[in-house]
Amino acid sequence: MKKIIFILTLCSLLFAQTLMQRKPPRETMRRLETLKMWKLTEALDLSEDQAAAFFPLMKDLRNQKEELEDERGALMEELIEEMESDADTGKISNIMDRMIELKQQECENDVEFIERTRSILSTTQQAKYVIFEGEFQKRMMQLIRDFHKGKKGREKMDNPWDRP
Repeated sequence: MKKIIFILTLCSLLFAQTLMQRKPPRETMRRLETLKMWKLTEALDLSEDQAAAFFPLMKDLRNQKEELEDERGALMEELIEEMESDADTGKISNIMDRMIELKQQECENDVEFIERTRSILSTTQQAKYVIFEGEFQKRMMQLIRDFHKGKKGREKMDNPWDRP
């Protein structure tokens, strides 16, 4: 069982490292954040008071995630170096333990965020938020896949925001 968890963790971390090496420019991230806030305000039908309380929480969560991603990236580099230098399993195990701790912290941050939003959003808005997040991630991945298909056909590329 531990081997399966280790392999799954390693695979997810390797995938995360690949994504972290290709971070989009900050301006692109700001635009995406603005688009997300606009779409989220619309989807949840947020009042001004709700938006004023909700979006700072989202920003805090994003900042926490960025810090964890930075730390995870540094650990990934350390892990790669250790693996390439045939380090002892104790050192590798310590790095893996820290990566698991970071993943647990990320989950705890997500749970805390959801708990804090309960005092801001109605139950229906909370459900809409969960659905929105899943759909937003799906659409972002589709946009990235479409972009990587090549320049041909980009003019005809579907706008993933227009899909139901």
